Amino acid sequence: MVALATGLASANFALERGFGFQKKASGPWAGWIHATAPVADPYTKAHFSRNGVLPPPPLESLLFQATTDDTGEPLSADCTYRVSGAFPPARRWTLTLYSAGGLVANPANRYAFSNETVVYEPDGAATVMLGADPLPGNWLPMARIGNHALALALYDTPLATEAFLSDTTLPAIIRIGCRR
Repeated sequence: MVALATGLASANFALERGFGFQKKASGPWAGWIHATAPVADPYTKAHFSRNGVLPPPPLESLLFQATTDDTGEPLSADCTYRVSGAFPPARRWTLTLYSAGGLVANPANRYAFSNETVVYEPDGAATVMLGADPLPGNWLPMARIGNHALALALYDTPLATEAFLSDTTLPAIIRIGCRR
């Protein structure tokens, strides 16, 4: 029983957190740079299958996911967040908010922002607000209950090379406040 429990726990850890040679992290963001490449390990493939996410094509794009803010706390429906900073170089990027059931259903029909739809700050940075209640500016509605995840997809990006990825910082996810 101990061996079975240890095996299941280690497999779950590998599926959720990945291994260092396949997964790259920047703050709360994690990306699997070889997710669809022929060299992808079985745990990376299983991670995407288990979470119902289709990874982007290799060498064309990268997908990063965040389930926590910069302090390591889960993205909660009870809180408001600011995702800000310079987005990495890419011909196109998209930032999408998910809940446990997929895209967050909302009357505003806002599911994502991209480099073409976001309103930029004067310094060229982008700020996207996350919260259950309407917020000014670039706002993505959160479901009123549960935890959430962010997906940042970069298309046609020089980050497809590991050397460039190691020197790149992804946008910060800052908790502004929580209802309680």
